[in-house]
Amino acid sequence: MKEKLSRAARASKSVYNAGGEHYHFNMGCMEVGDTRFLAAMQEEIMEKQKLPFEDAAVAAAAEFKMMKRLESGEERFKSLRERVPAPAPMATPALRGVLA
Repeated sequence: MKEKLSRAARASKSVYNAGGEHYHFNMGCMEVGDTRFLAAMQEEIMEKQKLPFEDAAVAAAAEFKMMKRLESGEERFKSLRERVPAPAPMATPALRGVLA
């Protein structure tokens, strides 16, 4: 139970941390338009990651699309999480001898 609460807290914190950046992404798109903001993302990736134009374009487009997908509320990851089976619990060292 404690581990479940800990995972939930870590996941919630990551959402909170991502919220600020998502806000600025949205505001940037609203203020200058999607096309100009995407071009700015590409420029930044080229400069900071030292990528060629083509690779920066692919990286920027993928990131842009993911940000827009998160806004849509499609719940892709929720349904994925529900479909992926949990791994079998690992036996503790004391139980390994019993189970062997």
